[in-house]
Amino acid sequence: MLAPDEVAQVYRHLSRAMPGRTPGAKGPKGQPDAFRSCVSCMLSAQSRDRNTAAATRALFALARTPQAMLALDDETIARAIKPCGLYNMKARNIRAFCTALLAEHGGAVPDTREGLMALPGIGRKCADIVLSFTFGRDVIAVDTHVHRVCNRIGLAQA
Repeated sequence: MLAPDEVAQVYRHLSRAMPGRTPGAKGPKGQPDAFRSCVSCMLSAQSRDRNTAAATRALFALARTPQAMLALDDETIARAIKPCGLYNMKARNIRAFCTALLAEHGGAVPDTREGLMALPGIGRKCADIVLSFTFGRDVIAVDTHVHRVCNRIGLAQA
């Protein structure tokens, strides 16, 4: 395992190597938008960043709230998100997510991992991304790539 000062050095190096890489969907006033963060994360699964960006731009041009999203039919959602792949399944997941979000939380996105993961289409990685970038929690979203790199450079042992 790396010592705390070595972890800080790795962080500084990565920050210099990738300036401006601060993900997170923003609302109209530049504040984090939890709903859009959840949907964006759902769209990012099995998709390249540029394809996800195209899909989110197209989708959020049509609807920016769970209520507005549910006013769209599956085909309209699927057409908008086609660039990100798996668009029929993702369209169904988005509608199921919006339905559950409204029914169970009055449209407010939960701010706990458990609450997020109880929603359709949200797994641990998406939950952690939303908690970190939208709610400012000290959480690291870990996928297989992050896990492998952390093991390789000594940030974690598994």
